[in-house]
Amino acid sequence: MPTEIKINKYKELDDAIKEHIRQNLGIHPIWVTKLLNIAAIELGFDFYRGGNKECKLIEQRIQALREAGQVMYSRQFFRWELVSEQNKNA
Repeated sequence: MPTEIKINKYKELDDAIKEHIRQNLGIHPIWVTKLLNIAAIELGFDFYRGGNKECKLIEQRIQALREAGQVMYSRQFFRWELVSEQNKNA
């Protein structure tokens, strides 16, 4: 039950990360201002102010998505990919 609450709590950020990965292969999500702003809002700030907390939250969400089997890191291409997209390319 607590896992479901955590997943739902960050649904907007998770969806934004997956959309970014889908559209921008090769650009790590941690360097995207839009995602940093969404993470800042999730943490209770108005916008990203250059702190490290937002970057850590994005990294945590990427790892949570990886553990859930939704994204994976491609060592061949050195980038994050959606699992469904990667399966289509195989």
